[in-house]
Amino acid sequence: MRRYVCFFMLFLWECHVMLMTARPYDMQHLGVENGLSNNFVLGVAQDKRGCIWVATDVGLNRFDGYTFKVFRNDPDDAESLGNNWITHLNCDNDGNLWVGTLSGLYQYNETKESFLHV
Repeated sequence: MRRYVCFFMLFLWECHVMLMTARPYDMQHLGVENGLSNNFVLGVAQDKRGCIWVATDVGLNRFDGYTFKVFRNDPDDAESLGNNWITHLNCDNDGNLWVGTLSGLYQYNETKESFLHV
């Protein structure tokens, strides 16, 4: 019986320690006022570096934890996205970001910060 009482007391102590050291999540709502291209979000993905990619109907957004960088179609740049309406986002097991647009599928080149039409 004494062993069960000791176990129970140890269990209560562990619960107390866990509750005292737990911190609540810090939630933050981000939108166009923070640099997002549009509040109408069509998809979200996280890359291997921890950046959050947000698909909208007016561009692709990368959030590094501090600021947004917006990627849009540039008709004069063959390595930009073919369309601003982002339909799909996916990060594969190799860490590649794949972006689906109304103009086709693109692979993100992290080094050049450009897109390859596949």
